[in-house]
Amino acid sequence: MTNKIKILLVDDNPEVLSLLSDLLEENPKYKAYGVHSIEEAKALFKKHVFQLVISDLRLKNESGFDLLKELHQESPWVPVMVMTAYGSVDTAIEAIRKGAFDYIEKPFHSEKIFLTVSRAIETYSLRTQVYQLKQNLVNQSSYHHIISQSPKMQEVFSLIERLKSSDVNVIITGPSGTGKEMVARAIHESSVRSSGPFITLNCSAIPENLLEGELFGYKKGAFTDAKADKLGLLAEANGGTFFMDEVADLPLTLQPKLLRAVQQKEFRALGSTQMQNLNLRFLAATNQDLKQRVEEKKFREDLYYRLNVVHLDLPALKDRREDIPLLTEYFLEKISARFQKAFKGIQEGALQELISYDWPGNVRELENRMERAVALAEGEWISLKDLNLSKQNGSKNPHSSSGSGGLLSLQDMEKNHILKVLEAAKNNRSLAAKILKIDRKTLYNKLAEYQIQLPQEEEGLNIALEKN
Repeated sequence: MTNKIKILLVDDNPEVLSLLSDLLEENPKYKAYGVHSIEEAKALFKKHVFQLVISDLRLKNESGFDLLKELHQESPWVPVMVMTAYGSVDTAIEAIRKGAFDYIEKPFHSEKIFLTVSRAIETYSLRTQVYQLKQNLVNQSSYHHIISQSPKMQEVFSLIERLKSSDVNVIITGPSGTGKEMVARAIHESSVRSSGPFITLNCSAIPENLLEGELFGYKKGAFTDAKADKLGLLAEANGGTFFMDEVADLPLTLQPKLLRAVQQKEFRALGSTQMQNLNLRFLAATNQDLKQRVEEKKFREDLYYRLNVVHLDLPALKDRREDIPLLTEYFLEKISARFQKAFKGIQEGALQELISYDWPGNVRELENRMERAVALAEGEWISLKDLNLSKQNGSKNPHSSSGSGGLLSLQDMEKNHILKVLEAAKNNRSLAAKILKIDRKTLYNKLAEYQIQLPQEEEGLNIALEKN
């Protein structure tokens, strides 16, 4: 039973359910489950893994279109076939436009049903393989939820790995939007302090007159509005990691007291006469040149060197353009799930524009662009119009090459991406073409263009793919 292919049938007519169920189960590989309403279907769908759903379009007080829409959004890899009465083919075609795999007519013709169901099961198998390959690509390029395959970021990940058994302080630099806090969390999660708290402070977000109390805490009566004792962020971070974002904006008046906390691992709350011991690690981040702030006497040199034991510098997104297709796919799936919308992908021309765009706001801007596109897109594909890229939002550099600041040309990036997909697909051209969302002929042309030599492929699965 556990190895049987599960098919969910939805029809408010018990006779139709019984007839279709008996017909399908003539094939010993199939197990049919019949329900009479959308609510029953949704409940059963949560309990079992179905390879196919067959639903009538006309249910009592309900529409099969509603079930089709919901399943297409939540589980787009599961084919949905619709049943329609003879003479209502136009309705079935509309369902196919809205995502249905195919339709079958009443009264049933067993030969056609088995042929259509067989095709749907093959499609389910291929869709799940493609989905798994996509997930593998993301997982292989993910480090503590940071998505990257670029050499520069791999160096950052390597350094974090080498810091696992260490407790030294780290400063993380890089342009705004490059993911400095995510890197700080990765350092914490991979360290011996991972079971302890990770407490953050944005040094530029809190007014100077309140910052000392937030940082060190205070005792009741320490000042006019101190109605009760307050635990400071440093005390909250004890046993774990304390991360200071925008550390360059830390007021000079507070830096001596922070220096003592960093250097001596002790501090005193406002209004207290007793020192408190600290057991934590300090991480700091800034998009400013902290060394220059030291030279300008706006940041203490001794505090700078205490924090800057190890320095991680994150590249701008325009310096890791090979990550853009991967990040785009990741954000599209993540945001589409949140908006409960389904897309086939992003148009090739739009992706090329994303790759050539300079991204002044870096990864954060890319995520915001994808969120806007998902919210406004009306079709099944994200288009360039949905992304709303313009020269005002950042200059384009479509002709960059490996000789220009170490950047790759679009051709080199495309070649590298094709090679990575082929590697994940174990050199299966058909699966690779599916992932890349191009036909096999286009892929073969690309292989010839980039002089990519592959071993002779096995034809079995490729023939099945080409049928779909």
